[in-house]
Amino acid sequence: MTRSRIALLFLIGQLMLVQSCSKSSAHEGEYIAIVDDNHLTYSDIEGFAEGTESPEDSVFMLRAYVQNWIKDQLLIREAEKNMPEDFNIEKLVRDYRSSLILANYIEKVIEGELDTSVTAQQINDYYEENKRQYTLLEPILKYYFVKVAKDKKGIQDLEKKWKNISEEDITNFCNGANCEFVQIDDKIWSPDNELISIVPAKILSDVELKKNASFIKSDDDFKYFVKVQDYVGKGDVPPLQFIESKIVSVILNNRKQELLKRKKQVLFDKYYNTSTVNSFVEDPTGANNK
Repeated sequence: MTRSRIALLFLIGQLMLVQSCSKSSAHEGEYIAIVDDNHLTYSDIEGFAEGTESPEDSVFMLRAYVQNWIKDQLLIREAEKNMPEDFNIEKLVRDYRSSLILANYIEKVIEGELDTSVTAQQINDYYEENKRQYTLLEPILKYYFVKVAKDKKGIQDLEKKWKNISEEDITNFCNGANCEFVQIDDKIWSPDNELISIVPAKILSDVELKKNASFIKSDDDFKYFVKVQDYVGKGDVPPLQFIESKIVSVILNNRKQELLKRKKQVLFDKYYNTSTVNSFVEDPTGANNK
């Protein structure tokens, strides 16, 4: 048994002794604290002292916890006294309960019935029909980037090769030179501000980021190698690869909404105009609202 556990049991024993000497209620010894009809019980603090460093810490923490509990209950009591007459707490509780139950049911329906497979053709079809909705708010690019100390061995060779550099060349160089920062995955589209954030502003101040741009800049300590492999400007339609994950999310969300719509309609058709479900608002067309 840990020291903190022993301390907690000791404190509980003291509390019970004090209660037995000072209280004569029907619930004598059952509670640690009470405020009106609210009770803090020993089971509420089970495991409370786990992780404390000493018995003294356990005692201090428990006393603070009990006092805070009492303060919270008193604040709630005061709030209830000042609750406006039109504050319908029962309705709020019912609505909240209903939303929790509904959310849990919807989650189970989706888990059990939603088709989550999305094919490449479905993604491409959606992209072709809706790509204009995704015009870029900022440029995106694919690029190689290397930040390396100016005194590293082999840096001159890297400079000579940079315009026609390959991923393998960069990897080989950085394996020996311990580069400060490297980006060599030219399959990933990134916002241009990502590159701007890792290169000092004064370095890029006179550089135009565009397709096939290639440059080498330096400051007092480092050299910065940048090669733009591909570029799409602000206001242009992004490539499919850049928004593919968004498209998948939209397709799945649309399916989810359709699934829930069908589920609601099935229940409506099954139970409407029965002894327990009906509407007393007449349809001017003479048909059920479906």
